[in-house]
Amino acid sequence: HQHRTMGEKMISKRSLKGVSRTDAFLFDPSELILVTDPGHPLYSPEVNLPVNEDLVRNIMVNGVIEPVIIAVTEPLVIDGRQRVKAARIANERLVNEGKQGIRVPAMRRRASSDHELFGVVIAANEHRRQDNAVEQATKAAKMLNMGATDTEVAVAFGWTAVVLKSMLRLLDLAPEVKRAVASGQVSATAASRLASMDKSEQRAALDKLLGSGKRPTVKAAERAVSGKTELKPPKKKVFDRLMALDLRNLSDANRAFVAGAAWARGYDAGKGFLKDLLKDEPA
Repeated sequence: HQHRTMGEKMISKRSLKGVSRTDAFLFDPSELILVTDPGHPLYSPEVNLPVNEDLVRNIMVNGVIEPVIIAVTEPLVIDGRQRVKAARIANERLVNEGKQGIRVPAMRRRASSDHELFGVVIAANEHRRQDNAVEQATKAAKMLNMGATDTEVAVAFGWTAVVLKSMLRLLDLAPEVKRAVASGQVSATAASRLASMDKSEQRAALDKLLGSGKRPTVKAAERAVSGKTELKPPKKKVFDRLMALDLRNLSDANRAFVAGAAWARGYDAGKGFLKDLLKDEPA
């Protein structure tokens, strides 16, 4: 193939029967453009992730197997940032060893708008690396602000319309609550219930919810919003209620029944409750 400055045509042979032909190109990884400007419509924070050393070594041996996706008008990477970064490092090492550098296969992706391309970014990354709920909500809002419909955003993330609405409420949370969601202390569903409160109330509710030492449930969060932050005492089981009775008011038959139930539950007949229960005189 004849070399081209910004890539080399890789697939141009007759397509397989029943399969349409797709154009792919080979690029020097330094020619591919990674969006690092947070203000760019196609920016994604995944570009700042550290390079995987195992991926670098693999590329040095096998090259980049899975093509990256680029825009039609310029070699701007839509999907495959980590492969491009790893390929750049692999090439530096290969050249230092006096070896031939590798090229990155790239497929062009047509789209009618930036938000459609950003939807590709989301769909690809969500399958590889699961963002925390706050990061997902931020991306969903960005896609909406780019002109996408609720349906397009929901499809990109694999959500229902109800889930999308709940996730967007996370953006109204106080920073402390967002951090609790990102760290997994509070579920996104439970935290979204606090969004109707003002920021100071959210922080107070969060402190109470986390004070129990357990991961807050949705119902606990709803109680916090309604002002009922105290948990209801758990219902006692039938046997526990029997044990709470005044034994002096039990008939001999009932005392015998409770004694048998206590023994079956593993109570020591020579100690405490059961010892008193088995005395000739009621405790």
